[in-house]
Amino acid sequence: MLGLPTETDEDVLGIADLAARVMHTWRESASNKNRGVRITVSTSWFVPKPHTAFQWEPQISKEEYERRVALLREAIKTKTVTYNWHDSDTSFLEAVLARGDRRMCKVLETAWRKGSKLDAWEEYFSLDRWLEAFEECGLDPHFYANRTRSLDEKMPWDMISSGVTTAYLRRERERKPERPEKPAIPYSLEAAQDNPGAIFLQGLIQHMGVEGQVLAYVEEEGIRLCVDTPTMGVLIGHRGETLDAMQYLTSLAVNRNRKEEGYTRVTLDTEGYREKREETLARLARKIAGQVKASGRPRELEPMNPYERRVLHASLQNNPYVVTHSEGEEPNRRVVISPKPREARKEQRPSKEKQQRLVEEVETVEIIRPAGDASDPTQEQE
Repeated sequence: MLGLPTETDEDVLGIADLAARVMHTWRESASNKNRGVRITVSTSWFVPKPHTAFQWEPQISKEEYERRVALLREAIKTKTVTYNWHDSDTSFLEAVLARGDRRMCKVLETAWRKGSKLDAWEEYFSLDRWLEAFEECGLDPHFYANRTRSLDEKMPWDMISSGVTTAYLRRERERKPERPEKPAIPYSLEAAQDNPGAIFLQGLIQHMGVEGQVLAYVEEEGIRLCVDTPTMGVLIGHRGETLDAMQYLTSLAVNRNRKEEGYTRVTLDTEGYREKREETLARLARKIAGQVKASGRPRELEPMNPYERRVLHASLQNNPYVVTHSEGEEPNRRVVISPKPREARKEQRPSKEKQQRLVEEVETVEIIRPAGDASDPTQEQE
């Protein structure tokens, strides 16, 4: 299912990774590999339903759903995996009807009179007829499908008893996992004052004809600089090449004649581009690793700078199925992702006896430990 609350692109790509793992498991355990195998992946569009903990949540927009479908299609490239996805038009109408009120009665009749019959069959379904019916009745379908509802809003179905109280659904909703947000870097103008890196960078962007303000944050291992500008695309350039060049020049200016003080690391960013780029590279690494694991053949990535290669290596350093290394000379040095030898994978996995022993130890600890004990390792983690 796509479009669940708190879902990220990483979750979507996890579906492709799961398909690759299924393929890999079949190749390792199948007795007759000549027969081949077909794997089918099917996704639907999340529809918030009444009497559930998600009845207050919105359905994501049609454009966002289709973007996630395209993302998953791009990640599933092997011919042995077939990807099917649910039609967006019918799922949108389903979300509208699922949380509609009494005003929907007139829409249903109007759509029926326009010829909306047997709409469960795609050859008879027409979203345009339904949209015309909504327009004639003076209603907006997005009001029902794509709106976040407050917890104290009176729902049209509240008079129906399903055996589950609204208070219980609220508690269940509060239990949904929240994505932990990384703390923002506290850039400031004060830290940029009299800082040689910030002064050099401010002059550099002025010579480039870019309007912006340089902010800074000084930490133990170096200095982080950020350019606050409405034209960040000019500073970033193609895949961050301009930003990397500016960072390199600023680093040269800061570390000139600093042999006695030691090297100062300079990191340049704008509008959170570095973090977004790291997330993109990490997703790319997992995607290619899944393909390598499924195919059993190494893959070469396009040339990258040292910073981006480090991100790729770090993303896959604990992957039990692949290994990474870099080949070539700068500026054409690239990362190669190769399948890990089967012997190495077996060494990395604990044996069945060890897994059972660990389970028994955990169960024993949980039985012996008194409730609320301060030595509870779970409580220490929290």
